[in-house]
Amino acid sequence: MNAKTLVRRPPAAEPDAKERDRFALAAGSAAAFMVFLGTTIVTLALPTMLRDLHGGPAAGEWIVNGYTLTLAAGLISAGALADVLGARRVFLAGLAVVAPASAVAAAAGAVPVLIAAQLAMGAGAALLLPSSLTLATSGARNTAGRARAVAVWGATGGVGLAAGPLVGGVLIAAAGWRAVFLVNVLLGAVAATVTLLRVGAVPARPRRIDVGGQLTAGAAIAGLVFGMIEGPHLGWTHPAVAAAGAVFAAGVAAFALAERRAADPLLPLGLFRRAGFSGTSALGVLFNFTFYGVMFALSLLLQDVKGEPPLVAGLSFLPFTGLIALGNLVTPTLLARFGTTAALLAGELLFGGAIAAILFAGPLPQAWPMLLAMTPAGLGAGIVVAAMTTRLVESVPAALTGAATAAFNTGRQVGSSAGVAVFGPLLAGAAFATGFRIALGIAVTAVAATVPITLALRHDTASTRPQ
Repeated sequence: MNAKTLVRRPPAAEPDAKERDRFALAAGSAAAFMVFLGTTIVTLALPTMLRDLHGGPAAGEWIVNGYTLTLAAGLISAGALADVLGARRVFLAGLAVVAPASAVAAAAGAVPVLIAAQLAMGAGAALLLPSSLTLATSGARNTAGRARAVAVWGATGGVGLAAGPLVGGVLIAAAGWRAVFLVNVLLGAVAATVTLLRVGAVPARPRRIDVGGQLTAGAAIAGLVFGMIEGPHLGWTHPAVAAAGAVFAAGVAAFALAERRAADPLLPLGLFRRAGFSGTSALGVLFNFTFYGVMFALSLLLQDVKGEPPLVAGLSFLPFTGLIALGNLVTPTLLARFGTTAALLAGELLFGGAIAAILFAGPLPQAWPMLLAMTPAGLGAGIVVAAMTTRLVESVPAALTGAATAAFNTGRQVGSSAGVAVFGPLLAGAAFATGFRIALGIAVTAVAATVPITLALRHDTASTRPQ
């Protein structure tokens, strides 16, 4: 034996903690981009899809809402799974669902196949959304660091919202509507590779999986969203709609009972006694109801009424959606200087004020002036999303972040489905101009309702930010 044999080679160097944190933030933010891109890119492509696949208005609502239905129904369970199994594992599972489902959607030759693919994508996105936020914030060492991570995650999601119309318009013009689904295949492969090679595991929280809570919550949300989609078309007294209402009511009651009896509940009902959580969740429902309802209405106005091709329609949305990411990025500064309440109020006034300006401008305003008027709404929307998310994360114990953010985003997705379900029938008739004005009036009312809720939250002491 010689001296050389006594010298041990050091193990291969692992990425340092800061590098792992950066990659975790990048991977989580990329997933947020995917999830939110999917909500707006499909809305723009919808008229072309329906013409190609010979679908009607009800089929269009299911193509859009199929994604949000399973996303909403699965979010609470996904948040709990991220806590139990670890965010990294659940995150990779979500990517493994979204990417193949997107490929199926791209190859769909009939409306039912496309709807089924959208349902699967929504389920995968449900796994991605809470786990991506947990990954993105896993490296934060203090409140300020957590706020910055949330802002980056939210800003990247905002870029997804902003890029959806533009990217969709370019892809549809260049390669047809099927190309819009291939974006997720590419992004999913990149995010999975980065996560497998560079992102460390996030510690799981020991808890039991609440099967009863998961089943009853999923049934309640599915019944609610199904009823909202089909009620305007089949009639609210139709047996299928009535059955959906009964499933929703029974699901809510069974969920409450299951959570009271569960040793480790899926969603601790005590969270709703926290003003920061319950109030912010209400804001999320109202905001998404308005945002996605207005996006749906504007897409139909530009393509079906004004006759704009998808590329022009996508470019037309750019002043509105382009400032969403900017709103997300400036929010940490606003929060630090003025507090959460002031930031939320500023965002709500910008968002609602722009919609009100269009409402009072005339029956059917010209496309370009209308979309330029919506520019402040994009800035306001970005501020609202980032401020809401920050307030929510800071209003609950760290151990319940996964469950709380999942419940919050579940409410937001229900709001999204409700916006499309309510606005869709208003815009489907011959009198589009009248339905458009009624839809905008409902949107302004919904935004106005957020103001007293925000003012009430200024008394909440759970948040560590100045009020």
